[in-house]
Amino acid sequence: MNLASQLKKNFVFISTISIFDKIVSFILVVVIARYLGAAIYGKYAFAVAFISFFVLLSDFGITSLITRNVSKDFKSSNYYLSYSFSFKILASICSLGLLSLLIMLIKPLQENSSILFLVAIALLIRGITSVFFAIIRAHRKLQYEAIAGFINRIITASIGISILILSKNINYFLIVFLLACLIELVFVFNIIKRITSFQFRFDLKVFKTLVVFAFPFMVNGGMSIINYRVDSLIINFEHGSVATGIYNAAYTIVLSLIIIQEIVGRIFLPLFSNLERKDQGFFVRSFIQVFKLILILALLIGLIGSFFSNEIIGTIYGTGFETSANCLRILIWSLFFMFGGYVLTITLIAKNEEKAVLKARILTALLNILLNLILIPQYSFIGASIATIVSEAFFFMFCYYYLVECIRLPIFDIRTWFKLTFALSVSLVFLFTLNEISLFILVPIVTVMFLGILLLVRFVSKEEMYILAKVVSS
Repeated sequence: MNLASQLKKNFVFISTISIFDKIVSFILVVVIARYLGAAIYGKYAFAVAFISFFVLLSDFGITSLITRNVSKDFKSSNYYLSYSFSFKILASICSLGLLSLLIMLIKPLQENSSILFLVAIALLIRGITSVFFAIIRAHRKLQYEAIAGFINRIITASIGISILILSKNINYFLIVFLLACLIELVFVFNIIKRITSFQFRFDLKVFKTLVVFAFPFMVNGGMSIINYRVDSLIINFEHGSVATGIYNAAYTIVLSLIIIQEIVGRIFLPLFSNLERKDQGFFVRSFIQVFKLILILALLIGLIGSFFSNEIIGTIYGTGFETSANCLRILIWSLFFMFGGYVLTITLIAKNEEKAVLKARILTALLNILLNLILIPQYSFIGASIATIVSEAFFFMFCYYYLVECIRLPIFDIRTWFKLTFALSVSLVFLFTLNEISLFILVPIVTVMFLGILLLVRFVSKEEMYILAKVVSS
């Protein structure tokens, strides 16, 4: 199989399992919330957020370093795997020790100790498995990662959900998840032995070298965890598990839609990188077209999600989560900045401006922490929702400004932004005027109307549609 065919095959595998993983994860959250209520779901959401930082510390960006370096030299697989696997085992044990110490010292953590330990052990096992996945990705054998992820999710979804519904006990569900992670680890361990040999190697000097070179990856991952998880921690400490559950019910809906931007990134990052070197004019036009279409999609989701937030929350989570609709009305608009910011990010990366992206993420993470500390104590989950959308808007504007002012990449002028705002405003007025009409009738109507206005004011042209088709086909 040639490289192009292998890359296409890998793209199909990893995209399929990513979509499947997002769907199953969302279903699991819905089942936990519906059957156990906001308080227990809030404890679970807090545990996942809290343990994410321990997983980061146990990994320290080394898995990303392995994938990058081993993909350049397959012969280095044994070296990186042997030392990285040993490092991860040691770091995971230290992380569990640190967690135990914090639970003894911080009283609120003691109430969630069983959930915290079960989540920690399961996620740290997956963290160890990620070392093997790093080697698998470097050798471009992503079908094995897809199969392993599929096995994990099938076990967790089928057995875990059944036990959760019958017992209504989150701990039993987490035990099933832990066992699924162990089975995944054993499966991947057997696969990795076919690719390369390794042994347990302990050397503090090598560990130090790995940590130094992996540090930029750790910072990048840390900023993402802060942006997505720190709000749940602060809400839980300030207002308790019920408020955490209410907030995460809405936030989970938003985060489940991120798969859209991930697929866009997998498709267009390599294409943008190739076009940037070969044809600057075509690269700019292609980027603008993709940028426009992703913003249109985000605004459509925002229109529907904010206006029908009560119906969406009620249908998905049932009773007890009515106030989550207030969070969703705010959070759903953050997708505009998330989707747009992601396209801006892959464009900056295509132009070798990774440092600008990292700087934007660090500043955004600091802003997010500050806003959450200011807003959550007084406004609870509504404050967290506002902090999220403001932080995402800041990241979007930073990347946009950098592309326009520093790289001189022409994107939108004032008239183009006005056209988009005009179409959005008319659609909002239409929704508020005809709010008595059924959801199933109103959604198609407002979608057609919104797109029709954008075509009428020439926000999207036929030529741009042709460019997008050409980029995808290439």
